[in-house]
Amino acid sequence: MFSAIAWWFGSKLQKELGVPVGIINDSYGGTQIQSWMRLEILKQGPWPQDKSTDIMLSKADYDQRKAKLQPAMDKYLAEKARAIKDKSPAPDMPAGWPGDFRGPSVLWNGMVAPLQKLTIRGVLWYQGESNAYVGVADTYKWLLPAMIADWRVGFAKPELPFIIYQISPNRKPQTDPNENTGIAVLQEAQLKTSLATPHTALVVTMDLGETNVHYLNKEPASERGMKAALGIAYGRQLEFTSPIYRRLQFEGDQAVVHFVHAAGGLAAKGNLLSGFVIAGEEHKFVFADARIEGETVIVSSPQVSKPVAVRYGWADFPKANLFSKEGLPVSPFRTDDWQK
Repeated sequence: MFSAIAWWFGSKLQKELGVPVGIINDSYGGTQIQSWMRLEILKQGPWPQDKSTDIMLSKADYDQRKAKLQPAMDKYLAEKARAIKDKSPAPDMPAGWPGDFRGPSVLWNGMVAPLQKLTIRGVLWYQGESNAYVGVADTYKWLLPAMIADWRVGFAKPELPFIIYQISPNRKPQTDPNENTGIAVLQEAQLKTSLATPHTALVVTMDLGETNVHYLNKEPASERGMKAALGIAYGRQLEFTSPIYRRLQFEGDQAVVHFVHAAGGLAAKGNLLSGFVIAGEEHKFVFADARIEGETVIVSSPQVSKPVAVRYGWADFPKANLFSKEGLPVSPFRTDDWQK
């Protein structure tokens, strides 16, 4: 099995460059970032030392969960064998079966370290869904830059380009303007890492997400990644960055949101701009009215007479439709640093 985005990316990049392009598919689904990091790095950071970073704790937890489900798995395998023999429908696999052990550093040892003698031009990093949960996503802002720095040491390329794919919205559509979200927190960590880390780029996929995490429309994601690669790895002069929140100013009961990488103006896909929420001094968000004025967005609500904060796309699966004129979706953001 090969990554569809990586295949499209390589095909498009080869056509642009006019030379053969090799793609290494180094992927494993359903994994946390900690599995792709060295244990020595995981022991040094500001994150908690728990089963997500300590391999012994992780393996003990894995063994316990596996042992608990082993009788059900044995029964399933026996029933599956009978079903195959009888040519009847196969039974359902036991829910919660942990599969292979993918704890801290496991995939770094097995799938990254062996590659570090190779010369590579850059990395497409598309991971995060397994870290994107409330109470779990908070450490990603430290883990991702630490991993990038360590990979650059390992590959002996201090400026190794990293193209970070911002995870797409998924799960349940937003109904609560004050939703406590893990996906948006992780998306923010990816955004801030790209802004603070040289030789990185962010590919925003806000418009591609579906309720199922495995969205189907992957070609636009590969096209955006290819353009980012041309910019940061091959020195092409082109706009590949989505509009990004820059600053907020207040004019009476309205909040004016300013962006960078929005030259030529912004646009909404659909008749009505959506995805914005606004809050006053009581820190309670409500769904907001929003309209585009050139390179800014004016946000307001009759329920908020004195706004202090704005968020955009701040949910697991928001209805957000703000784009650049070039068709690049705006990254989700918040102007506050409130705990929820």
